[in-house]
Amino acid sequence: MLTKRLHVLRILGKKEDKKDIIAQLQHLGVLHLRKADLPQPFTNDTVLPEIDEISKLLLHLNFLMEQGNLKKDFHLEGLPDYEKVKTQAQDFIDRHLSKVKSITEEKKDLEAYLKEKHGQLLSLNKIPFSFKIPQSKKLKLFIFKSQKNININFSADIRHIFKKKTHYYAITIAQKQEEKFLKYIKESPLKMIDVSFVLGSSIYEKNKLKLLLNEGKRKQKELEKELFKKLNGKESKLAFFTAVLENYYEQAKVSSLFKQSKHLFALEGYIEGKDIKKVKQALPELMITARPSVKNAPTKLSNNSYSKTYELITKLFAMPSYRAVDPTLLISFFFPFFFGIMLSDVGYGIALLALVALLKYKFGEESAIARKIFFWSALSSMFFGFIFGSFFGNLVQIPALYTDSFSASFTILIASLIIGLIHLNLAVGLNIYQMFANKKGLEEVFIKVAPFPLVQIAVLAIYLEQTFVSIITVTLAVLILLKEKSIFGIMDISGYFGTWFSYARLLALSLATSGVALAVNVMAEKTLAFGIPGLLLSILIIIFGHTFNFALNILGCSIHAARLHYVEFFSFFYDGEGHPFKPFKIKTHGGKE
Repeated sequence: MLTKRLHVLRILGKKEDKKDIIAQLQHLGVLHLRKADLPQPFTNDTVLPEIDEISKLLLHLNFLMEQGNLKKDFHLEGLPDYEKVKTQAQDFIDRHLSKVKSITEEKKDLEAYLKEKHGQLLSLNKIPFSFKIPQSKKLKLFIFKSQKNININFSADIRHIFKKKTHYYAITIAQKQEEKFLKYIKESPLKMIDVSFVLGSSIYEKNKLKLLLNEGKRKQKELEKELFKKLNGKESKLAFFTAVLENYYEQAKVSSLFKQSKHLFALEGYIEGKDIKKVKQALPELMITARPSVKNAPTKLSNNSYSKTYELITKLFAMPSYRAVDPTLLISFFFPFFFGIMLSDVGYGIALLALVALLKYKFGEESAIARKIFFWSALSSMFFGFIFGSFFGNLVQIPALYTDSFSASFTILIASLIIGLIHLNLAVGLNIYQMFANKKGLEEVFIKVAPFPLVQIAVLAIYLEQTFVSIITVTLAVLILLKEKSIFGIMDISGYFGTWFSYARLLALSLATSGVALAVNVMAEKTLAFGIPGLLLSILIIIFGHTFNFALNILGCSIHAARLHYVEFFSFFYDGEGHPFKPFKIKTHGGKE
């Protein structure tokens, strides 16, 4: 269960062969490159010179993809010749970029224009009266609004309307008094509404703005059609060029991790032992050396097809350190197991399976990991639902294989604590295995690991009335904790019990699921006394009540199943200071590895 053992591989080659060697390493896809660590006369290498032209091409291609709202999906079997792809991509850009840019700029200008006109129409619609701009140049109209009724002591024609808790004022003044009026208004709480764009009446202006907006939207659709015609059928070419050039960009960039001398270049990286021979056979003319990696290497996980899904939960906390225990296999069992106990309802399990099907329909392969986790969690929930006879609470009557969760609450509590002890002792066992695998001495292993088992032995001794054994084991545990953590180490003893009792949440969540489901069913049943309206209300209560309970508990069960691993289980052995193994390889699908 330890993460994969890796080796540090060093390659020395002629500078003129560097591009070809980089390409071969990318095709092999087994080496996690790192900054080479070599003394003088080797100095830091730089990126390959073609990175600038590749960057420029990708910039234009990504712009075309974005404007066409296209996807980068393209499966590469391998990398075609760079010069050929570069020429084809440049030709494609020359034929399409200028026209697409022209359409895009026109769209952007049109959007700004429509935004302005929409704002003007919105502003006019908020004014609760129609008005006309004075035709005489001697008069000037202003529109204001205020949350308070303002007494305007100024020689003017004033129209006042109060609507929707806001006071509106239309004030007509002599133009020669405009400067004096604005100075007067500046000291009042009135807020001016801009109507400078209105040339005649407000009604005419509204109609004109509506026509302009409709015309603008029609023009927008025309531009969208024109853009679609320009890029229609070009998606696969764009995706192909982008995918290929992104890989060549990685080739050009990776050279900055190398070292160079006058005639040679050197690179280093991490590799699995089984792949060293593969590299040597592919590059027989190079000087290649390998040595086992001791520390600070990246972490490469190794899980079967089922447990690999649960690597997401491990990584959400942190990547395990190099040559540390990978807990994913145990998580793949305990996560759905805990989830099932906490949800423990056949109906909600079926609903979760329906959610899995919906995720597949809506998101396809993007939701694959979530679907697999929820699928097994749903089956676990249905299993415990049959044990406790719960199907949307008691909405559908099914016989319990054991008894309902309320009647079995004490049994579930005892079972939860036993499960907790098993889970935590597995963590202790993993820590022992991890320490021995990393060549720790017996004394160090004992001091680090012993306190928790000793506390358990002391509790068992008390239960068996073996007081002397209990005193000896507690004293030994206290001495070890004092040695390791001074006086504060004694607090770990109470901490152990807190960690253990935390598994009682398995009972708490199980009762919460059943309790809310039963409450929903009781409320729905009570409303049936009101006849037909009561029946409709009862159906609504059942639908919305169980939907709410389902959503709340899916979230709660997910969080608490993860928490029992992150806070309780991991606390005994996991440091999570690793970083992932990322081989330099061809990204074959949509820019992804």
